[in-house]
Amino acid sequence: WTAVQDILIQHQASAVAIVSHNLAILAYICKALGVPLSVFRRLRQQTGSLSLFEVNDGHHTLVRFNDVCHYGAGNRE
Repeated sequence: WTAVQDILIQHQASAVAIVSHNLAILAYICKALGVPLSVFRRLRQQTGSLSLFEVNDGHHTLVRFNDVCHYGAGNRE
């Protein structure tokens, strides 16, 4: 969480891509949404999927989760 906060501070008013492993991403999503980390097992995230947050005044809004549109047709299993 601290690393994400540092990145957001350093890049205010900029679009930022953070790439990581599944559990780290799910841990961030849980923290950002204010739900217990134990909820992460109920979230399914495919390898290489995209999740998008908008952050305004310290409020994190999940805009897109587990997006695989970039996989192309027929490759979305």
